[in-house]
Amino acid sequence: MRENSVAELQKEMEKVRGRLYALVNGDVDLLLDSETYKVSSELDRLIVTIMKKQMQIKQELSENP
Repeated sequence: MRENSVAELQKEMEKVRGRLYALVNGDVDLLLDSETYKVSSELDRLIVTIMKKQMQIKQELSENP
């Protein structure tokens, strides 16, 4: 069940990553834009959440083989 939530978070992460790429679209100057910062921060949050969930799953599996 937790694997499903990780998969859902990964799908959401890909959507946000796509939004970030669409915002910047190769223009380095747009990296300083507030909207780009907001989307980038959201992407960072999702990445950290996924990593934490994956670590938790791994720990649970090692405790209950």
